[in-house]
Amino acid sequence: MLHLFDLPPELLEKILFYLPPTQLIVRVSATCRRLRTLLRSDSFWKRQYAALVCATPPSLSTSRGEQEASVWQRGCVEAQFSRHLGRNTVTTTTLRGPTGGVDCVHLMFPEAHGSVGLVAAGCRDSSIYLWRRRGHGAERGSRSMRGNIVYRMEGHVGWVWCLGSHRHRPELLCSGGWDSTIHVWDAVVAKMVASISKQHRAAILSLALPEPNTLVSTTYDKRVKEFDLRMPPSLVAEHMSTEHQFWPSPVPTATSTPEERTGVCVSGTEDLTKYCRL
Repeated sequence: MLHLFDLPPELLEKILFYLPPTQLIVRVSATCRRLRTLLRSDSFWKRQYAALVCATPPSLSTSRGEQEASVWQRGCVEAQFSRHLGRNTVTTTTLRGPTGGVDCVHLMFPEAHGSVGLVAAGCRDSSIYLWRRRGHGAERGSRSMRGNIVYRMEGHVGWVWCLGSHRHRPELLCSGGWDSTIHVWDAVVAKMVASISKQHRAAILSLALPEPNTLVSTTYDKRVKEFDLRMPPSLVAEHMSTEHQFWPSPVPTATSTPEERTGVCVSGTEDLTKYCRL
């Protein structure tokens, strides 16, 4: 009986090339020692990358202590992703700048009131980064937008875990984090305009703005709170979830007319339950 490892190494590599890079890294490398050794070789990933993008070296920054094979692995994953999307229909751009892990990404609304399109990211270096979106000042053909960082906003003393805004208030950006604090920013000038620091006793996991002046937050202690953002921000309602076994996450699903304050907020958790409030 012919065994897989009885095949010539070149043929074995060609067979592995048919599998997505993520499957090779996560699953195939865990099957046996011989495959794990093969998939740790930088020469294998160089050939894999050449098969994907015609031998163009990956333009990836190498972190301290990272082996060359890991760089080529990341290059293969990104190349496969770009290939899956289709080069003729989608343009991918790498945003660089944060010095810590990125926990949340939020797109500001460019179509409302002529606001500049921005990409916001909350990071584990306690900062919020803003970039101009492609087509709003970014140089075409540029693969990196590090030079287009608009602002780095600092104010949190822990990880920035969630961001939120409303399409009818495109200049306003709300951020929440593990320091149990919500900051309200004017994203146009990168200025903090308000802070909600004494209303939460646990990490803030998610934010939603079902209405322009209404902010809903959920926290690790299973509480859902609603705030009126008209200055100064004030607590309107609070709900302690007895149904959720873990923690809630709000998603705005509908908004009311300006005359009636009946916005809908739905929260879902790991236990698959929901909480709806009118």
